[in-house]
Amino acid sequence: YKYLHGQAHEITDDAQIESKITPVIPKVSGYIQKILVEDNQMVHKGDTLVVLDGSEFALKLQQSQDALLQAEGQLGVAHAGVSQAGAAIGVTEAGAVAANTTIETAQASVNTAQANVEAAKVQVWRTKNDFDRYNKLYQNHSITKQQYEQALAAKETAEKQLKSLEERREQLQPIMDNASKEIKEYGTGKM
Repeated sequence: YKYLHGQAHEITDDAQIESKITPVIPKVSGYIQKILVEDNQMVHKGDTLVVLDGSEFALKLQQSQDALLQAEGQLGVAHAGVSQAGAAIGVTEAGAVAANTTIETAQASVNTAQANVEAAKVQVWRTKNDFDRYNKLYQNHSITKQQYEQALAAKETAEKQLKSLEERREQLQPIMDNASKEIKEYGTGKM
């Protein structure tokens, strides 16, 4: 029986097989939301393999848009300052432009702070999940104490950064409210 079986089947304890493996190198990093291929499925150049979670990208886009709005507001303040210094006539117009620009800048700062808080919340979520995984691995003696402590430090750093950003956002809100109040008073002539 072994002779007949050996003619059709090859058995070994140290065999190697040859295969074609192509590394997949993404242009961006992120969490995978959906995998669109199966194991050992043939794919072609340009095929979509995975769909990434876009929430982090949306936060970064919002931060960039808010930073742009803030920069435009600062540019408006500069223009208003030039208008104010350059002409005695039209002072009220330059003041109105400066007040409007101040409120836009304050709003952009609040929006930026909010986007930063949201990004920090994502970072806290990620580091907490990583820490939970590392904690289980450490309890099973699968990782070193150093790796565990690094995950703990990353989690605590992310939590402290979130707290700091939330405090900054809370500090900006009164500035925004004050700027709104000033623009209203300026419009009614109470300043």
